[in-house]
Amino acid sequence: MLPVAACCIDSGYESHAVYDFCRTRYHRRVFAVKGQGGPHPVWPKKPTAKNIRGERPWMVGTDSAKATIMGRLRNAQPGTPGHSHFPADRQRPYFEQLLGEVMVTTYSKGQPIREWRPKKGVRHEALDARVYAYAALRALVSMGLVLEVEADRNAAQGAPVGEQRPTLPRVSRSRWMVDR
Repeated sequence: MLPVAACCIDSGYESHAVYDFCRTRYHRRVFAVKGQGGPHPVWPKKPTAKNIRGERPWMVGTDSAKATIMGRLRNAQPGTPGHSHFPADRQRPYFEQLLGEVMVTTYSKGQPIREWRPKKGVRHEALDARVYAYAALRALVSMGLVLEVEADRNAAQGAPVGEQRPTLPRVSRSRWMVDR
């Protein structure tokens, strides 16, 4: 099982409770976030003091994240960069939610405006969760995580890429416990 390296919590509902929860967990990389439509970066380049103190959410560029995720879902070649892996127990409703939004282009004053819209009658929580998971990854990268180095480290430990073997605690045995 992989350890949780970072997590994003949507602060759109019960904002102050989310801020209070995340404020004391910033050092554990637990971030209060809010989605922001339009052409914005997935994760901000620099934090503000209000982000770090937990007074404001980190703004996540959801349209950019969804475009990246949908592009990666089209990559059918396992082992290539950007290929998406899923647990074997995922059922059809999960994938329907993952594909629950479509890119729509409308025009305003002759200019194209691209936005993601939910499909009628289809939930999209799986896509939202994947967007915030991707935002958490981008947060780690902004803090200095180098994905290639991390993959090499896992490979050197003998674990498949993206998987870590659990480290067992060392047990010290003394002679006084043996055969008494």
